Amino acid sequence: MGVVVRQLVVAHGGYAYGAMEGDLHVLGRDGPTYRLSPLDGGRAPVAVPHRWPDGPVAALWLHDPDPARTGAAVAVIAGELAGAGWAVLDARLASAGPDAQPAPIGAAGVLIVVDGADDWPLPEFTWLLSNAVLRRSPARLLLTARDLERLPAFRAALTGLEAEVGTVAMP
Repeated sequence: MGVVVRQLVVAHGGYAYGAMEGDLHVLGRDGPTYRLSPLDGGRAPVAVPHRWPDGPVAALWLHDPDPARTGAAVAVIAGELAGAGWAVLDARLASAGPDAQPAPIGAAGVLIVVDGADDWPLPEFTWLLSNAVLRRSPARLLLTARDLERLPAFRAALTGLEAEVGTVAMP
């Protein structure tokens, strides 16, 4: 007997959302655009001072030329929120990332980590921002990048969510 894969696709308001075995894929013209899945561990933690902006939706732009350093800081920040009962999700472009189990239901809030946000095409990031999971309150986006160069474009994309964006440089 073959493997049974459960799939659900819902289209609403011009967007199609597909859930396959717990991963959420958003379908674009050329197939899945991005996926959300629980954040995998395995990063050595490094504490970095940070403060989330106020509001039901907020974002932090964590930047350093070394992606390993920002990844280590993500481990600490995500761990703090996971410890407080939040669902911590990893957003990756569709071609990247392993399959994962569904995120917990009934979480205190949702954190979406966009590692290497400065490598994301802006249309895909905009699709991510239209995801209904960000309508859960509170919602946080942790965006890592090498520098501040693309921050203005991403900040503009976040205005529709009325999200404040803070920046954090690695010490």
